[in-house]
Formats: sequence, structure tokens, C-alpha cells
Amino acid sequence: MSYAGYYNNKHKRVGHVFQDRYRSESIEDDRYLLAVIRYVHQNPEKAGVSPMNQYRWSSYIEYINAESGIIDADEILKMFSNNRTAAIKEFARFNQKKTDEVFIDINQGKKIDNQNVYDYVEEYLNTRGIRINELKNYNMKSERNELINYLLEESDLSRRQIAATLNLNRELVRQVALSKEPPL
Repeated sequence: MSYAGYYNNKHKRVGHVFQDRYRSESIEDDRYLLAVIRYVHQNPEKAGVSPMNQYRWSSYIEYINAESGIIDADEILKMFSNNRTAAIKEFARFNQKKTDEVFIDINQGKKIDNQNVYDYVEEYLNTRGIRINELKNYNMKSERNELINYLLEESDLSRRQIAATLNLNRELVRQVALSKEPPL
């Protein structure tokens, strides 16, 4: 939208600059983010233009070589491993995996959503005699992880939304999720 405003102002136009092609949706989950990155990196191959490791307009080479510093790959690579060499190797393996992912307009029909998540959390905590601020305590680790995993499985909420709902650190929710997920 900001580009359209800029373009229209510069060229003294009004109306749509792009029409019927661009659609977007928020990326609020680490798994979804990685799937989108893989999808973008695989596009040149799927289109028959170039192998992803040779396509000069892709960030894939930046993740693998990390020489020019055009992108900051660290946050993404740390999702694979804290060891950079291992992370790059896993990132490359992950991107080679062939998929038929679909991104926009996915409706999984989960039973917990933004409207009822607080009711569910309140019920969960009340039946166990726990206050929400006690979820941060180490001795509540089992209950906290159980609640996080249930919300991950039974809701459309992102890890960020779950962390905010439970008043927890986003990294903690990510670690709980990663300990439950199968390897990429």
C-alpha cells in the first residue's frame, strides 16, 4: 500500500497500481515462516528457471554462504541449530525437501481461537489451582508445557499469540514447541 501511494503520488495517479495478483497473510508461526522461506527458495526451480542454489536473485545463497551480509540469516538459522555449520547444513537439507505447500486461505477449523482462548486457559488453570503468573515458575514446568502443547495442537494461535496469552516469553513457547515437533 505504501508503494502504491508513493507511485501514484509520483506519477500523479489514483487507484490501484497492482490488481488481482497480490495477496498476503501474516506469518506468525515459526514453522509457517520456514515453509514460506522454502517455498520462495524453490520457486525458481519449480518455474524451470534455475536451480535454487544458482538463482542470483534468491536469498538462498546468502543463507548458505553468508558472505555479503545483505541479509541477517542468524535468526532463521538458529531455528535449525545453535551451531552455525550444523544450522546451514540443516537449512540446506530442509530447502531441498520437495513439498506442495499451500499458504493463503487455509482454514484448519481448530476448536480454540482468539475469542475463546482466555476461557480455555482460565478453566485449565482453575481446575489445577494455578494462577497465570505461576506458569513462569520452574515447579509448574509440566503444567505449563502441557498447556502450551495443547494450545499449539488445538488452536490456530501462533507461538507469539500463545506467549502473549500466557504472559510467557516467546522463546520459552518456541522451545516447548520444538521439543514436541518431529525433525524438519
